[in-house]
Amino acid sequence: MIDDHGLINYAANDFGIKNPQNAADPDFKRRVVYTIIGVSAIAALLDQPEGGIEEEDGRVTVANEVSVIHVKRRIKELWQAYLALFPELFAASEFDLELAAQELYDLLIASGCAHAAPYRVYPCAHTEAPTDTITFTRGQPLLYGSIVVKRSGIGAYYANENSSDGGATAVAKPMRRTIQEMFQLSLNPLADAWRSIERSLAEPEDLDVLTDPEQYEYLLTSPPFPRGYFTTRLTEREGAIFLARTRLQGDPLYYLCRLEGGRLLGRRLATWRVQNYEYRQLANAILFGRGTLPPIKFRRRDELVDVELQYLLPPAELNWFRLYSWPINFVQNEYGMNSFKRIMTSDVFPVFQHELTQLGYQFDEEK
Repeated sequence: MIDDHGLINYAANDFGIKNPQNAADPDFKRRVVYTIIGVSAIAALLDQPEGGIEEEDGRVTVANEVSVIHVKRRIKELWQAYLALFPELFAASEFDLELAAQELYDLLIASGCAHAAPYRVYPCAHTEAPTDTITFTRGQPLLYGSIVVKRSGIGAYYANENSSDGGATAVAKPMRRTIQEMFQLSLNPLADAWRSIERSLAEPEDLDVLTDPEQYEYLLTSPPFPRGYFTTRLTEREGAIFLARTRLQGDPLYYLCRLEGGRLLGRRLATWRVQNYEYRQLANAILFGRGTLPPIKFRRRDELVDVELQYLLPPAELNWFRLYSWPINFVQNEYGMNSFKRIMTSDVFPVFQHELTQLGYQFDEEK
């Protein structure tokens, strides 16, 4: 029988998770537990209901389907079990199981590890994105030949020197994609996005006049950002380019704006460009263009890298970051379990840094 300590070490070895401190390090144990729960949640996509069917909300789920409710329930049960097994690792009294289950489910969907349909959810197809040093993989079979699949957070990858056989010959070859295709990362550098914004606001006569400035919130365009990224005060100078959104109840309307001759001029943005936090594509580009986008801080420690976002990335980049990292703590908020400060493996971080640097993001190493 494996005791609690043995379980942690067994799982850490299986997932290639290193402990740079010592076996008693609680942060190391939390990382391993987080990965166990995430990988088990992915495995729950392959669960089959007893007897081939299950009733949920009056709907019959057949044997080749897994319901959304089943997966969320399974994730909640996993968190509940490990909170009971390792109470010293988590502030259980402050831990919202429903929120934790929803967050992990949402991350699996948003990062492409699972695909949702009405009432049900499917595992993704086996897909890989090779880089110079490692290959990102998802949907891979549990037994993958001689390849040693490691985890950074929940995300799976393997070192290229361990893939000479290309996986097991007995399994189907994966689909090959670029990192951008696999994780839906932006192909548009911040500099190009900023130039596009400038062009869209170049002709004042083509813009709407926003007559009541008090009806809008305005993007904060310089640090600090203590309570979110918008303010009700319009403090921009003449000619400045910024983002505004309505303060009406429901989904706000977003505008690219500039001040011209004392008038607030704007161009309304299509819903698809701003919904589900997509407005952060524009917000990052505006701060980049104005020279106020904070760098991403990082600190190396042995085989881990501590990463601190000082401004949230656009959704696709943030989902990639969150999938391939561990929360530095498990405090829950509206952005999830600490989306700003997280830990990556030293294998994955250089790829993350390279891809975001190509887009125009800056990194600042702390010693």
